[in-house]
Parts: sequence; structure tokens; C-alpha cells
Amino acid sequence: MENIIIDALKCVGCGKCVKDCVAFALYLKDGKAKLREGCIECGHCYAICPAGAVDMPGYDKTGSVGVTPMTAVDSETLLQAINSRRTVRQFLDVPVEPEKLEKILEAGRYAPTGANSQNVAYTVLADRQAEIERSCVKLFRTGAKAGALFSRTLRNAEIGDSFFFKGAPLVIVVSGHGSVNASLASAYMELTANSLGLGVLYSGFFCGCAALDPRIRSKLRLPKGHKAVTCMVIGYPDVEYRRIPPRKPLKLNVLSKDNERCGRLPVHTAGGVTAGFNDQVDILFCRHIGFEFSDTSAFFQFSDKVVHCKASCSVISLSDIFISLTMAEPMIMTAPTIFKMLSGSFRKSADKNSAETGSI
Repeated sequence: MENIIIDALKCVGCGKCVKDCVAFALYLKDGKAKLREGCIECGHCYAICPAGAVDMPGYDKTGSVGVTPMTAVDSETLLQAINSRRTVRQFLDVPVEPEKLEKILEAGRYAPTGANSQNVAYTVLADRQAEIERSCVKLFRTGAKAGALFSRTLRNAEIGDSFFFKGAPLVIVVSGHGSVNASLASAYMELTANSLGLGVLYSGFFCGCAALDPRIRSKLRLPKGHKAVTCMVIGYPDVEYRRIPPRKPLKLNVLSKDNERCGRLPVHTAGGVTAGFNDQVDILFCRHIGFEFSDTSAFFQFSDKVVHCKASCSVISLSDIFISLTMAEPMIMTAPTIFKMLSGSFRKSADKNSAETGSI
């Protein structure tokens, strides 16, 4: 069955579908729209046709109703709501209704994907949530001492039994071959969850554990070639925030013709980690396990010790850096040898624990 069919009797030859086709797969012939090879089935022709001449019989069209423009939502209210959003780490012992879960997943399904790949998958932990969290807690406790040397969060944290999911009733792992599509879907899902009165926590530490331990990945049953990009911990908040906290000034670089060259990007700080660009510093190149590389070079600074990783800055988190420092085998050592020592110490601790318990 063809996934795109054009009814020649209905087609009025307006050319709107041709003009909007990102794959250049449509053309006009004898006053009618025609389809050739190269279609990515994005559905723009289906959405734009004024005569309803385009059909997509291979797809579920349950949600294919009239368009609600984003202008239907007041922009000031929307921005205020987005700014009011907070990460939630305290949850009520109340289950999330199935109809609300369905809406959250639907928001992810309709998020944009490159080349209309629609290659994002969603794993609801459900009955295996407690078991998977126990595995992660065991792994994390093994490496917490090494990580605490660099992270005040880990230094102060108590790795309790609910460290990852905070007692929330719903956990969704969003996965993909890359990070961008899954991250976009997660953002859509979070805003939808917030609109339903639910709070969301992105558990970056969980994704780190899944990247490290193949046994945890196997329990997730992700599609072949997928990695856990985000772990969304969702539930009804047991906390109330009364005001929007301030943010640092906007870091903006306008590439105007008045500037002969782009200025050096400012330093970004998050979670005790300072990331800058083009700094002349001692560098330790690490193998970054489980996360995509990109053309962006980022420096991660811990006090006066600096690590340089080629990684996608959009998905870097403190847990990613913690994993790199404690588990990655240094390829080139030009920074203090403490990093290599910590790496070896962590592996020895993990090997010992594995020998004694049969698992990490």
C-alpha cells in the first residue's frame, strides 16, 4: 500500500503542496500534483491541500483534525507558564491517570524529528521501575566516593533507595539513535505534563547508569541501536513554588555585518561546573562513554582542574562528566594524574563489588 496517494479528481493544481515539499518529491504535470521517489512522508502535503486531495492510508489519522494555531494560546501567558516551570523532586503517592499518560506520549509523538524519521521510542518502566532503580542505586553507590571529589552535589547527597525516581509513580525513558529528536520530544512531553498538573524531573544520573551498565540497558529493552537520552520522572508535586527565581543575563551573540569577527563566547555555569570555549588550558582527553560526539568542543572545569571533551553541549550534564572522569580510559594525559588514578580506583572498586555480589 502506498503511504501517499493524490486523488487527481480532487486536486485543483494550486501547487501549494509542491512549494511546501521539503524533499522535492512533488511536481505539477498537466495541472495536477504528482509524486516521485524521495518522499519522506512528512505529511505537509496532507496538511496543506485545500481540496483534501492527499491521503495517507498507511497512517493512523485519529488525531488528524482541524489545526489549532499556536496563536490561540496567549503568548504572555505561555511564556509566564514556561518561566514558572520548575524541576520537581518531591512527589505525592498518587498514580498518574492513564489518559494523562496518553496525552504526554502523544505530545512526544508529534514533536519534530529530523527528516521526519520519527525514530524516538518511549519506555514506561511500570512494574519494573523498583527493580531497575535498585540496580542503579547499587551501581551509583559504588562510584559515589570518586565522584564526590569533583561534585558538591554528590559530596552532600545521600544515595538513598529512591535517589533516582524520588518515589514518583511514573517513569518514562525516551530513547533514540541520537540525542536531538529524543530531547525535543522530551521537552514537548514535559510541557504537556505540566499543563496536566504534573511535575517532571529529568534524571540525568539514571541515563548515565544506563550508558555504563549493559545489564540496566537490557532491562529497558530499548529498540536496537537506541540509547536512553532522557529519563522523565513524573508525578503530582508534593511541593509548591511561590515565585519565579532569577536567571543570569541572556548570553547573546548577534552576527551582524558590523562585527569583523565573532567574539569569544561567555562562560556558562551549571551545577558547579563551568563550561567555556577556546580557553588555553591543560587538557585531558577522555573517551566519553555512551553519549554523542559533535563538532563542538567544550571545557569542563573543576576548581583549577580542566577536562576537555568533544561532546554535544546541549546534552551534557554533571552526571555525564562524572561518568567520563570515573570510567573513561584517558587517551592523552596532559593534566594532573589524579584523573587517571580516580578512573583506575573506580574500576577496581567496581570489579571488587562485582566479584563479591555478582553484579554492580
